Amino acid sequence: MAEFKAGTREQVKNGQAQYVAGDIVAKDAKMNVGGTKGAMGTTTGGEFVRSKSVTVVTGRTDSGKISSSKTILYVEKNGSFQPAAVKKDGEWSYSDSDYPLMQGVASTEVQSALANKNSDLNKVTNNGISAELGKRQDVLPEDRDTILGAKQNYSTEADEPSGLEGRPLNTETVPIEDLPKSQGGGKPDNSAKKGTRNKFGNLKYPLTIGSTNMDVIKFSMLEFSPKKFTKKGGGAGALDDRAKGRNAIGTVVLPIPGAIIDQNVAEWGDGRINPLQLAGLEVAGAALAKGGGLGDAGKTVGSQLEKLSGTASKAKEALAGVISASAVGISADEVLARTQGAVVNPNLELLFKGPSLRPFNFSFQMGARNEQESLEIMKILRFFKQGGSPQRTSAQYLVKAPHTFQIEYLHRSEDGAQNKYLNKIKECALLSVGVNYTPNNNYATFKNGAPVAVELSLSFKELEPVFNDEYGPGDGDVGF
Repeated sequence: MAEFKAGTREQVKNGQAQYVAGDIVAKDAKMNVGGTKGAMGTTTGGEFVRSKSVTVVTGRTDSGKISSSKTILYVEKNGSFQPAAVKKDGEWSYSDSDYPLMQGVASTEVQSALANKNSDLNKVTNNGISAELGKRQDVLPEDRDTILGAKQNYSTEADEPSGLEGRPLNTETVPIEDLPKSQGGGKPDNSAKKGTRNKFGNLKYPLTIGSTNMDVIKFSMLEFSPKKFTKKGGGAGALDDRAKGRNAIGTVVLPIPGAIIDQNVAEWGDGRINPLQLAGLEVAGAALAKGGGLGDAGKTVGSQLEKLSGTASKAKEALAGVISASAVGISADEVLARTQGAVVNPNLELLFKGPSLRPFNFSFQMGARNEQESLEIMKILRFFKQGGSPQRTSAQYLVKAPHTFQIEYLHRSEDGAQNKYLNKIKECALLSVGVNYTPNNNYATFKNGAPVAVELSLSFKELEPVFNDEYGPGDGDVGF
């Protein structure tokens, strides 16, 4: 049986995969196309076709409504599923730059069937897509016409034509018991609660910033991606890298503010170990060493005590004081300080405790020059306030993490490349959003009620620490 599997967009383009996770994948269909139907409903002649469709959402509005999409029809040919046709705006064509292997795949019979809006192939394809749309939380009822194409005259009856058969090949379709309760299944619905926003558009302030050559700071919002357990490197209990190259679900471009500061910190702290503890380490080492046992450990204990007690009389007294203090539950240092005016040598040393996560704080003064710009500022405030808020699930059993952010300083004279002389910032969580609606201690608004000026304060923290090997070779930039 031919494989129908998920992959990256690049793998789909070169034929190594047929869809990307998140695409709308319908069930497979088997039928004869181009044949002649007899009086008993049987079809003779024509071409036997096994097909499957994938719908790709190519655009959404700021409110999350689907604005554009295209459907790819795959047919089984030479032992594999190959792209045969693409439908945009309700019309089929047989070439697409994203699917270079499509050219020449669709036979004359398939093209003839697709040209007939009332053909079984069109009906099966549309009904299969429609069935999958009902299972998707991210597809609104009004999105159906956009996806299916208003020009298509297909049947909307619930019953599927007899040509649609076979088990689902895609991961989007699951057994009924594994579906959430909101879709008639038996599991709690852990999808995002209705009204949760995951598309924010591309915003900027000032509105004319795109026509200038000033450097800018760009905030790209990403859907949170948790790390997964991995066995890479030959050991258990390791975490894989966070998913890279995720598409932004919204951006904000602003002028670079003042007080651009980074502070790289590693956590160090005081470390102490006294001679008795050192002796204990040697005892433990002897017990754990290859071939070592309790007998060896006992010998080591005796040896260490002999070394300690074999020193000067003051050391013997100190050892006796330590042992006595332990017996009665008093601090050894307190006993020695009282009796000898000394303490056990702590071998004090500053020791590395672990990496730290860097915080970043930004403050923006935004004054609107007209009502249109004031509305853009309000959208920017909403971008950060809503994007940084936790998300509820439909069943409300779980609270999901807020969206995260990628922050970049862009040097406009270098074609918008990241400024290599300012620090790079890893993916961040938005810890707090502060808005002062009267930054000049004066309440002033436009006719629409929007404030003339606001002050936006943002506090971020990186999700991961920065390590030495991440700076790359050479000293050509400041790195992190």
